[in-house]
Amino acid sequence: MEELFNQAKEFMSQNPHYGYLVGSIVLFIFSVGNFKKWNWAVSPSGYSQRWWYNFLGEKYFSTIMGILFSIGAIACFLGFYLSN
Repeated sequence: MEELFNQAKEFMSQNPHYGYLVGSIVLFIFSVGNFKKWNWAVSPSGYSQRWWYNFLGEKYFSTIMGILFSIGAIACFLGFYLSN
């Protein structure tokens, strides 16, 4: 298992632009989770998120967070595409 982590670390150090691709995939998963209103994605964990959740309601909070995560995913994908 340690050898696998070392190989992944070596690959990422030689190809750092793939970090954009990984970030894009993670942000895309979070955006889908927010649009589908899955509990693990919509449930606010911090004080400020909880405040926005109570202020906006679940529908608008999940929509806005989904849009923000989508913008981040697109930006990361563009970073990956433009760094090649």
